[in-house]
Amino acid sequence: CQLALAQDYYPPIVNYSSKEYKINKLNDDGSEIKMNPENFAVVQDQRGVMYFGNSNGILEFDGQDWDFIEVSIGNFVKSLAIDSNGVIYVGTNNDFGYLESDEHHHLIYHSMIDMLDEESQYFSEIVSIYSTKNEVFFQAQEAVYIYNIEFNSITSVFADVSFHTSYLTNGVFYVRERGKGILKWENDTFKLLKGTEYLFGTFEGTGYGCFGIHQSLYSDTLILITQEQGMFKWWNDQLIPILDPDNNYLNPLKLFHSIRLSDGNFALSTNRKGIYIIDEQGKLKKQINMATGMRTNDVKSMFEDR
Repeated sequence: CQLALAQDYYPPIVNYSSKEYKINKLNDDGSEIKMNPENFAVVQDQRGVMYFGNSNGILEFDGQDWDFIEVSIGNFVKSLAIDSNGVIYVGTNNDFGYLESDEHHHLIYHSMIDMLDEESQYFSEIVSIYSTKNEVFFQAQEAVYIYNIEFNSITSVFADVSFHTSYLTNGVFYVRERGKGILKWENDTFKLLKGTEYLFGTFEGTGYGCFGIHQSLYSDTLILITQEQGMFKWWNDQLIPILDPDNNYLNPLKLFHSIRLSDGNFALSTNRKGIYIIDEQGKLKKQINMATGMRTNDVKSMFEDR
């Protein structure tokens, strides 16, 4: 559903459970492929078809019928992204790749793991994927794998400690590294955003988590959203609180993710309180949760439909 709506209007919410998207397909051993109620990623292709990262693979939904694209039995698809050419990239446990059509025009998964040298193949899971015109970023805790589309090559950049969360803002890739702060990919290397070292890097050893990095619509600043300390502007190598960290209503919500909406507001997903819609000043515009029709308040991922 479209999240960017007038403050006093709540759209009808359609919930799809694992019963609705049950797929009548079998594993190689003849057992039933069971869908998990949790979905961790969502993208939309140029036709409007939706794809959801689930256990064992990807759910495909055209608005009426469900289908299933097998990726890796026993593993969750935690991340998805789509590039300007319509290629869908997939991240799962110790593997990543893309979808391509077979001779019957069915989408199948193609792993890219063999493009890595042996020492680069050891990572836990790909938690985020972002695509630009020329590159695709696959982020694991251990490393960021950067795929150059033109040259069909992958660069592996390993963390000194571990990578946590990452975001793409105005075509620029940012990642938080525990113990360091927020890093920006620029000129084929990661550069530290000065001023983020303490809050996101060294506070209590590893720093606070960052669950949103967005370009301000009104100034040449970045908006950074934390789970424990509210919202900040990053400007002139300084972090400036947008809301008082000691009296911030966002802090108890256990934020999980954030996206910028087409109307300029932010949608924040939480694992306790559903979705919060706020503006750049942190003002609450709307809540979408079980009270307004959602089946759960634990939101793993969000996507704004075209």
